[in-house]
Amino acid sequence: MNINPVVFLVGLFLSVVSATSFSQQQPVPDSIVFSRSNVDCPSGVTACKLVHYTWGWQTLPPRDSDGQGFVYGFKNKQKPDNASTQWIVFKFRSEGLFTQMNGAHLGVIGRHDGNEGRYNRGRGFIIGNAGRPEVPCVASTGFAAIQPEVWFDPATRALPPPYGQGINSGNIILGRCDTKSITDYQTYQVVLHVTESGYAYNITDRNGVVVANQYVPYPTNSTVDSQLNITNAGFLIGLVNAEGGNWRFVVSDLNMGWF
Repeated sequence: MNINPVVFLVGLFLSVVSATSFSQQQPVPDSIVFSRSNVDCPSGVTACKLVHYTWGWQTLPPRDSDGQGFVYGFKNKQKPDNASTQWIVFKFRSEGLFTQMNGAHLGVIGRHDGNEGRYNRGRGFIIGNAGRPEVPCVASTGFAAIQPEVWFDPATRALPPPYGQGINSGNIILGRCDTKSITDYQTYQVVLHVTESGYAYNITDRNGVVVANQYVPYPTNSTVDSQLNITNAGFLIGLVNAEGGNWRFVVSDLNMGWF
Protein backbone atom coordinates (compact mmCIF):
# COMPACT_ATOMS: atom_id res chain seq x y z
CA MET A 1 0.00 0.00 0.00
CA ASN A 2 1.44 3.34 -1.05
CA ILE A 3 0.74 6.26 1.26
CA ASN A 4 1.11 9.92 0.49
CA PRO A 5 2.73 11.31 3.66
CA VAL A 6 0.80 14.58 3.56
CA VAL A 7 -2.58 12.89 3.08
CA PHE A 8 -1.54 10.28 5.62
CA LEU A 9 -0.93 12.84 8.35
CA VAL A 10 -3.88 15.08 7.56
CA GLY A 11 -6.05 11.99 7.76
CA LEU A 12 -5.09 11.64 11.41
CA PHE A 13 -7.02 14.71 12.42
CA LEU A 14 -10.07 13.56 10.46
CA SER A 15 -9.93 10.17 12.17
CA VAL A 16 -9.27 11.04 15.80
CA VAL A 17 -12.90 11.50 16.75
CA SER A 18 -13.93 8.05 15.56
CA ALA A 19 -10.68 6.24 16.31
CA THR A 20 -10.44 3.49 18.88
CA SER A 21 -8.87 5.08 21.94
CA PHE A 22 -5.77 3.55 23.45
CA SER A 23 -7.07 4.55 26.88
CA GLN A 24 -9.76 1.87 26.59
CA GLN A 25 -6.96 -0.66 27.11
CA GLN A 26 -4.68 1.16 29.55
CA PRO A 27 -4.70 4.65 31.04
CA VAL A 28 -2.42 6.98 29.11
CA PRO A 29 -0.89 9.97 30.90
CA ASP A 30 -1.33 13.34 29.27
CA SER A 31 2.09 14.62 30.39
CA ILE A 32 5.54 13.14 31.08
CA VAL A 33 8.53 15.06 32.45
CA PHE A 34 12.12 13.79 32.43
CA SER A 35 14.04 15.99 34.86
CA ARG A 36 17.38 16.66 36.48
CA SER A 37 16.02 19.72 38.28
CA ASN A 38 15.18 20.31 41.94
CA VAL A 39 12.02 21.98 40.68
CA ASP A 40 10.68 18.46 40.10
CA CYS A 41 12.82 15.97 41.97
CA PRO A 42 12.65 15.31 45.73
CA SER A 43 15.43 16.59 47.99
CA GLY A 44 18.61 14.57 47.51
CA VAL A 45 17.43 13.07 44.21
CA THR A 46 19.33 14.21 41.13
CA ALA A 47 17.06 12.72 38.46
CA CYS A 48 13.38 11.79 38.33
CA LYS A 49 10.41 11.20 36.07
CA LEU A 50 6.99 12.80 36.54
CA VAL A 51 3.86 11.31 34.99
CA HIS A 52 0.47 13.05 35.03
CA TYR A 53 -2.83 11.17 34.84
CA THR A 54 -6.34 12.55 35.23
CA TRP A 55 -6.12 11.97 39.00
CA GLY A 56 -2.80 13.79 39.49
CA TRP A 57 1.00 13.57 39.30
CA GLN A 58 3.30 10.66 40.13
CA THR A 59 7.01 11.23 40.83
CA LEU A 60 9.04 8.15 39.90
CA PRO A 61 12.64 7.07 39.34
CA PRO A 62 13.91 7.86 35.84
CA ARG A 63 13.53 4.21 34.82
CA ASP A 64 11.27 1.42 36.00
CA SER A 65 14.23 -0.95 35.97
CA ASP A 66 17.99 -0.76 36.43
CA GLY A 67 19.99 1.20 33.89
CA GLN A 68 20.90 4.68 32.80
CA GLY A 69 18.68 7.22 31.15
CA PHE A 70 14.97 7.99 31.36
CA VAL A 71 12.08 5.96 30.00
CA TYR A 72 8.29 5.86 30.02
CA GLY A 73 6.21 3.36 28.10
CA PHE A 74 4.09 0.26 28.00
CA LYS A 75 4.28 -2.84 25.84
CA ASN A 76 2.57 -6.04 24.78
CA LYS A 77 -0.85 -4.46 24.33
CA GLN A 78 -3.22 -6.08 21.85
CA LYS A 79 -4.20 -3.83 18.98
CA PRO A 80 -7.96 -3.51 18.44
CA ASP A 81 -9.64 -5.80 15.92
CA ASN A 82 -9.94 -4.37 12.39
CA ALA A 83 -7.46 -1.57 13.17
CA SER A 84 -4.34 -1.04 11.09
CA THR A 85 -2.93 2.36 12.07
CA GLN A 86 -1.67 3.50 15.44
CA TRP A 87 -1.71 7.27 15.95
CA ILE A 88 0.25 9.17 18.57
CA VAL A 89 0.16 12.93 19.15
CA PHE A 90 1.97 15.07 21.71
CA LYS A 91 3.87 18.30 22.28
CA PHE A 92 7.42 18.50 23.58
CA ARG A 93 9.62 21.21 25.05
CA SER A 94 13.26 21.00 26.06
CA GLU A 95 14.32 23.26 28.93
CA GLY A 96 18.11 23.21 28.86
CA LEU A 97 18.57 19.64 27.61
CA PHE A 98 19.70 20.37 24.06
CA THR A 99 22.05 23.16 25.12
CA GLN A 100 23.66 21.30 28.01
CA MET A 101 23.63 17.72 26.67
CA ASN A 102 24.70 17.88 23.03
CA GLY A 103 24.97 14.08 22.93
CA ALA A 104 21.44 13.46 24.24
CA HIS A 105 19.46 10.94 22.23
CA LEU A 106 15.69 10.62 22.64
CA GLY A 107 13.63 7.89 20.96
CA VAL A 108 9.89 7.98 20.26
CA ILE A 109 8.67 4.46 19.49
CA GLY A 110 5.23 3.40 18.27
CA ARG A 111 4.03 -0.23 18.06
CA HIS A 112 6.44 -0.83 20.91
CA ASP A 113 7.53 -4.09 22.45
CA GLY A 114 10.60 -4.49 24.64
CA ASN A 115 11.95 -4.47 28.16
CA GLU A 116 12.69 -0.83 28.87
CA GLY A 117 15.85 -0.29 26.94
CA ARG A 118 17.66 -3.61 27.17
CA TYR A 119 16.04 -4.03 23.82
CA ASN A 120 13.27 -2.12 22.11
CA ARG A 121 11.24 -3.17 19.10
CA GLY A 122 9.08 -0.74 17.17
CA ARG A 123 9.06 2.19 14.74
CA GLY A 124 9.44 5.88 15.16
CA PHE A 125 12.13 8.54 15.25
CA ILE A 126 14.97 9.93 17.30
CA ILE A 127 15.46 13.50 18.51
CA GLY A 128 18.93 14.70 19.36
CA ASN A 129 22.41 13.66 18.40
CA ALA A 130 22.02 10.69 16.06
CA GLY A 131 25.50 10.98 14.65
CA ARG A 132 27.32 7.71 13.99
CA PRO A 133 29.94 6.80 11.41
CA GLU A 134 27.38 4.67 9.55
CA VAL A 135 24.68 7.34 9.29
CA PRO A 136 25.80 10.77 10.50
CA CYS A 137 22.97 13.06 11.59
CA VAL A 138 24.26 15.84 13.83
CA ALA A 139 22.86 19.30 14.48
CA SER A 140 24.82 22.29 15.71
CA THR A 141 25.48 22.64 19.44
CA GLY A 142 22.27 23.69 21.20
CA PHE A 143 20.07 22.22 18.46
CA ALA A 144 18.69 18.72 17.90
CA ALA A 145 18.48 16.61 14.75
CA ILE A 146 15.55 14.30 13.92
CA GLN A 147 15.78 11.05 11.95
CA PRO A 148 13.60 7.92 11.50
CA GLU A 149 14.58 4.69 13.25
CA VAL A 150 13.29 1.13 13.34
CA TRP A 151 14.22 -0.74 16.52
CA PHE A 152 15.32 -4.37 16.60
CA ASP A 153 14.87 -5.58 13.04
CA PRO A 154 17.81 -7.93 12.39
CA ALA A 155 16.79 -8.78 8.83
CA THR A 156 17.35 -5.20 7.69
CA ARG A 157 20.58 -4.68 9.56
CA ALA A 158 22.87 -4.95 6.55
CA LEU A 159 20.61 -3.36 3.94
CA PRO A 160 22.04 -0.49 1.89
CA PRO A 161 20.46 2.99 1.78
CA PRO A 162 17.72 4.18 1.77
CA TYR A 163 17.21 1.79 4.69
CA GLY A 164 20.43 2.75 6.43
CA GLN A 165 23.18 0.73 8.01
CA GLY A 166 22.81 -1.54 11.01
CA ILE A 167 23.58 -0.49 14.58
CA ASN A 168 22.99 -1.95 18.03
CA SER A 169 21.34 -5.35 17.62
CA GLY A 170 19.32 -4.47 14.56
CA ASN A 171 18.31 -0.87 15.28
CA ILE A 172 18.23 0.84 11.91
CA ILE A 173 18.56 4.58 11.30
CA LEU A 174 16.56 5.29 8.17
CA GLY A 175 15.69 8.04 5.78
CA ARG A 176 16.49 11.73 5.84
CA CYS A 177 18.22 13.67 8.61
CA ASP A 178 16.37 16.90 9.52
CA THR A 179 18.34 19.56 11.40
CA LYS A 180 15.94 22.53 11.24
CA SER A 181 15.98 24.53 14.43
CA ILE A 182 14.82 22.07 17.10
CA THR A 183 16.13 23.92 20.13
CA ASP A 184 15.53 24.69 23.81
CA TYR A 185 12.57 26.64 25.22
CA GLN A 186 10.37 26.13 22.17
CA THR A 187 7.25 23.95 21.98
CA TYR A 188 6.85 21.49 19.12
CA GLN A 189 3.83 19.45 18.01
CA VAL A 190 4.29 15.80 16.94
CA VAL A 191 1.99 13.57 14.91
CA LEU A 192 3.08 9.96 14.36
CA HIS A 193 1.24 7.28 12.33
CA VAL A 194 2.42 3.67 12.27
CA THR A 195 0.83 1.30 9.72
CA GLU A 196 1.50 -2.19 8.43
CA SER A 197 3.53 -0.97 5.46
CA GLY A 198 5.31 2.10 6.80
CA TYR A 199 5.07 5.04 9.12
CA ALA A 200 5.05 8.82 8.93
CA TYR A 201 5.64 11.71 11.28
CA ASN A 202 5.10 15.44 11.14
CA ILE A 203 6.71 17.89 13.58
CA THR A 204 5.83 21.59 13.64
CA ASP A 205 6.88 24.55 15.73
CA ARG A 206 4.49 26.78 17.68
CA ASN A 207 3.81 28.82 14.53
CA GLY A 208 2.86 25.74 12.54
CA VAL A 209 6.08 25.71 10.51
CA VAL A 210 7.14 22.16 9.59
CA VAL A 211 10.58 21.25 10.96
CA ALA A 212 10.43 17.53 10.09
CA ASN A 213 8.02 15.56 7.88
CA GLN A 214 8.81 12.14 6.51
CA TYR A 215 7.18 8.91 5.33
CA VAL A 216 9.23 5.73 5.82
CA PRO A 217 8.24 2.53 3.95
CA TYR A 218 9.48 -0.80 5.24
CA PRO A 219 11.88 -2.95 3.22
CA THR A 220 10.04 -5.80 1.50
CA ASN A 221 12.16 -8.42 3.28
CA SER A 222 11.90 -6.84 6.71
CA THR A 223 10.95 -9.10 9.62
CA VAL A 224 9.53 -6.18 11.56
CA ASP A 225 6.07 -6.64 10.01
CA SER A 226 5.67 -10.26 11.01
CA GLN A 227 6.94 -9.49 14.50
CA LEU A 228 4.78 -6.44 15.18
CA ASN A 229 1.71 -6.12 13.01
CA ILE A 230 -0.45 -8.76 14.64
CA THR A 231 -0.24 -7.98 18.33
CA ASN A 232 2.02 -5.23 19.58
CA ALA A 233 0.43 -1.91 20.36
CA GLY A 234 2.72 -0.27 22.87
CA PHE A 235 4.45 3.08 23.09
CA LEU A 236 7.76 4.23 24.53
CA ILE A 237 9.67 7.48 24.88
CA GLY A 238 13.20 7.18 26.21
CA LEU A 239 16.23 9.41 26.72
CA VAL A 240 19.90 8.41 27.01
CA ASN A 241 23.26 10.23 27.12
CA ALA A 242 21.79 12.91 29.40
CA GLU A 243 23.18 11.98 32.82
CA GLY A 244 24.54 15.45 33.67
CA GLY A 245 23.38 19.04 33.83
CA ASN A 246 20.27 20.71 35.19
CA TRP A 247 17.41 20.47 32.69
CA ARG A 248 13.83 19.33 32.02
CA PHE A 249 12.23 17.63 29.00
CA VAL A 250 8.45 18.00 28.96
CA VAL A 251 5.95 15.96 26.94
CA SER A 252 2.39 17.33 27.11
CA ASP A 253 -1.02 16.82 25.47
CA LEU A 254 -0.13 13.17 24.88
CA ASN A 255 -2.82 10.99 23.31
CA MET A 256 -2.92 7.91 21.14
CA GLY A 257 -5.30 5.45 19.57
CA TRP A 258 -6.11 3.31 16.52
CA PHE A 259 -8.17 3.40 13.36
